Amino acid sequence: MELHGNVELSNESDSLENTDLLMEIMEVREQLEDAQTPEELESIKQTNNQSMQEVLEELDRKFQILIHHNTQSDESENVKELIIKLRYLKKIQEIISSTDF
Repeated sequence: MELHGNVELSNESDSLENTDLLMEIMEVREQLEDAQTPEELESIKQTNNQSMQEVLEELDRKFQILIHHNTQSDESENVKELIIKLRYLKKIQEIISSTDF
């Protein structure tokens, strides 16, 4: 996928460059595996929803910078990282939605 002519998203392997993101996602997946009650699952869901909202707000800010300043700076790389994070958060959301107690 390519955005604004300079932000290229290839496959999921891009995300392995960000070890903090990888650790965060692994921790959430572990929490999902350990969840024993609907309340625990709901807590994970709320945290994930909040994280998704924060990423979307940050993406909005980055896109505004790119659009209004017409720059090719580090903002493009930041947008790429945020989109990768959002993809993972979306996958977590899908896992939560498909989990039954």
